[in-house]
Parts: sequence; C-alpha cells; structure tokens
Amino acid sequence: MKSKLLYIIVISLIVFTCEKKTDNTESQAPKNVADLTSSDIKNLKYTDYILGNDGSKLFINWKKFQELNIQMGYLKQGDLSFFKNEKAEVKALFDSLKTTVPDTINTKPIVSRFAVLETKSLKLQDNLNMDNIEKATKLTSVKEVLVAFGNLNLQINKKLEFDANEYFKPVD
Repeated sequence: MKSKLLYIIVISLIVFTCEKKTDNTESQAPKNVADLTSSDIKNLKYTDYILGNDGSKLFINWKKFQELNIQMGYLKQGDLSFFKNEKAEVKALFDSLKTTVPDTINTKPIVSRFAVLETKSLKLQDNLNMDNIEKATKLTSVKEVLVAFGNLNLQINKKLEFDANEYFKPVD
C-alpha cells in the first residue's frame, strides 16, 4: 500500500514539473515575435517623393506601374498583405515592370532605381515572412522600400524635367 502511494506521488511530481517547463517555453516564444501595426509604419520618418504632373500623365496607361503605385500606397497605410504573399507575385510584378518601361524613361539611372526597389521589396518580404525577425528590423525594411520608391519617383521627375528643358533650349 505504501509503495502504491509513493508511486503515485512520484508520477504526479513528474507530470507537474514537465507541465511547467512547457508553459515556460510557450510564454517565451511570443516575446520575440512582434507584428507591425499601421501606426508603426505611419510614424516612420523619411522623405517621400511623388510623381509630378508630367509623370502622372505619362504613366496613366502603364498598368504595372499603377499597380506598383497602389501597393506602395497600401504599404504606407500599413497594409503588408502584398509583401506577405508568395515571392513569385512580387517577382512577377517587377519582371513585368522592367520589360514594359516606356522608352521616354528607359535610362540607366531609372532602371537601376527599379532594381534597388525590387531588391528592397524582396528583402522586406523575406523579413516579414520570418517569425524570428525583430520588429525594428522589419520597420527598417519597410522604410527602405518606401525610400527606394521615393527615389524612383524623384529620378523619373528629374528625367522628365530635363527632357522638358532640353526641348526649349535654343539651337545654336
């Protein structure tokens, strides 16, 4: 009888100690994982450039650029769904953008800005889809994408302004 009682006590101690260990590991996991909120993204400080009137008129028929512009607008509002999708979708958007660049802006500086934006977007997608990435790193990746998009818009504006000024130069 005493051996049965001792046996039950030992078994209960083992069960209770094992249970406490699993609770500790479960409570530690969520501390490392932090999701971004729309207020986190809206509070980022960066210089944002938008397309001028010439650029807006030029790209009204370029559907892929319009799609990119819409996705960047969503990103600025804190909607990360496009970047949490499959990598193939993001890659397909940038591949189609590179192949359909209008001749008026198909210059090395603008194409390189597209490449930088693609690289930063794929990096953001990787960071968002990994569970062990810190919130600060994710925010930095979001900021890098927004800055790259702003730099692309700035470069397009500069090119269109240069072309407009070149048109009005007097001929010697």
